[in-house]
Amino acid sequence: MKYASEFKELSRLFREKKKEQIANKINDLKSKIDYQTEDYAELFIMELTYIFMFEGNFKLLLSRINEEEKHILKVANKLQKIRLYGNKGIVLAKLSYFKDALVSYHDGLSICTKELVTEKISLLTNIGVTHNRKKDYILALKYFLEAYDLYKNSESDIKLTSLLTNIGVLYLNLEMYPNAITYLEMCLDTLSETRDFTKNHIYINLIIAHSLNKDFKKADYYRHLTETDSSSYSKAYEIQLHKAMAIYYYSKRDLTNSINEYKLIESKVDERRDSSDKIQSCLATSKNYFELNDLEKCKYYIDKIDQIGNVEKYDNLYFDYLKLCRDYYEQIGDIQSAYVYSKDLDNANSLKYKNLKINILNHTMINLHSGKYNFSRDAYNEKINELKNINNELKEQKKLLLESLNDLSYESEIREKFISIISHDVRAPIGNIIQMLEMLDEYDDIEEREEILEEVIHSMKQTYSLTNELVNWAKEVIDNNIISQEYINMTALVDEIFELYNMQIKSKAIICENNINSDLELFAHRTSIQTCFRNIIQNAIKYSLVKSSITVSNTISEQKIIFFIKDTGKGMEEEQLTGLFETSRLSTLGTNQELGIGIGLLLIKELVVKNNGTISCESSLGKGTTFTLTFPLHQ
Repeated sequence: MKYASEFKELSRLFREKKKEQIANKINDLKSKIDYQTEDYAELFIMELTYIFMFEGNFKLLLSRINEEEKHILKVANKLQKIRLYGNKGIVLAKLSYFKDALVSYHDGLSICTKELVTEKISLLTNIGVTHNRKKDYILALKYFLEAYDLYKNSESDIKLTSLLTNIGVLYLNLEMYPNAITYLEMCLDTLSETRDFTKNHIYINLIIAHSLNKDFKKADYYRHLTETDSSSYSKAYEIQLHKAMAIYYYSKRDLTNSINEYKLIESKVDERRDSSDKIQSCLATSKNYFELNDLEKCKYYIDKIDQIGNVEKYDNLYFDYLKLCRDYYEQIGDIQSAYVYSKDLDNANSLKYKNLKINILNHTMINLHSGKYNFSRDAYNEKINELKNINNELKEQKKLLLESLNDLSYESEIREKFISIISHDVRAPIGNIIQMLEMLDEYDDIEEREEILEEVIHSMKQTYSLTNELVNWAKEVIDNNIISQEYINMTALVDEIFELYNMQIKSKAIICENNINSDLELFAHRTSIQTCFRNIIQNAIKYSLVKSSITVSNTISEQKIIFFIKDTGKGMEEEQLTGLFETSRLSTLGTNQELGIGIGLLLIKELVVKNNGTISCESSLGKGTTFTLTFPLHQ
């Protein structure tokens, strides 16, 4: 290359981390180098290194690669092409595009020849790192061992360091901290004094490993060795250092300092980078505030994660996010929201499968450090072959486990629904009873007190009867998974509901009208229909204004019975109507600031559908709401 000596000088500046001089040198070479030469390809790759080291802007890197890739591949020599594929893979992996990253690494491998052993080792190691980040630990180990087999024929300490580091990180991800420490400390023996950056990277991982292993004396030792003046390093290094310190403080239960470290991470991450670091720091900060019982700040950081978006893109973060949301809503008593996140958590729970995979991996792991650095791909392959029978047995166990999990999941879902229904439907009448008992203190007149007591006794009998109905219904479904149907006089059913909520109706002076045909009978499951009408009417009361009205009526059309539950309350905007019957719908305050957990319109819809019906809603803000329930006419 024509400018080989200047590239050598540029490499020296990179080693010395002379940021301004590197930028000036790159700009100078840009003005001199011919666009159609290998020199341009070399300069382009060095410019990528500058952006990576000093800006940490992965989105910009990917954009630059996509702009220039076709041209660079035309003018570059084979080694430059391999380096370009390797750099592209690293950037894609940093942005969590793991599939595309693996494609790029394998493109590089496909043009590696026998003499390019060092480059092939690097690509195999990076493929292993990517599988490690994807939590495909067995594949990660396979590629690390392939890289080591090639390493045996070379004398590169740098590549051995990389392999040992990445196997240490693999064990760290598996929460096997003593093994992680063994390999990370072995790395230090392979380093020369000049490799400060690599050394600091290893120290950071050792701080994490020793902290999680509760050996704070050793963690402190590596803290003091770590380079704290990171001004000459990349943002990625700074973020990793603060992450290590956050984990260190969290393990010591110093939650305040842990929060401060995560806030520093958040301040250093901008939108140009992959958002996973920002999501992770917000999630960890929120967890710390939850443990400190500062629920307001906990929710603030949950909302920040929602604003960043795409949390479901990161499997491990998404699982922790759902778990945190469930715990938060349980803590504040919002059972409906907790139930929603609990369901999402079950759906996202890849641990069922992950645990099986780790179980296989634990059987697969071989003693890679027998002797000093004794890796063996042959031993790995032999061990894999030995495990074929075990794997087949595990597949059968997995099949049985999944069948059992499906059964348990169904039972758990049914039980959770009934708990929500019972707690919701019984809570309101009990609240009435408490309110009436509290009123006794306000009346001195014996007759008035006796009148209230009679009403209390009547309400208690109604509540007792309602509780029995709900419990019997729950037992019927859980034990037999069937529901019995019967003819229901709907006029009587609605009258009972109005009577149940008589106290709330009186307090708002609501005019309630039951205009259902007196001789109309619906053939359906009584308790589930009662639950649907009870909850819709209770919501109508909750959102009704003083002296407004609630009307329940019906019509018969085309062999269908159509019920209308109409209120003249505060109504809803179009945005609120969107997704009204979905899991994301949360309970809001009533017109008198009434709190309520709500069982959710999703569950009401399920009950209507189980009775072969449909449900819809029309509403206008300030004009009220009408729910329409349609069932087949049974003759």
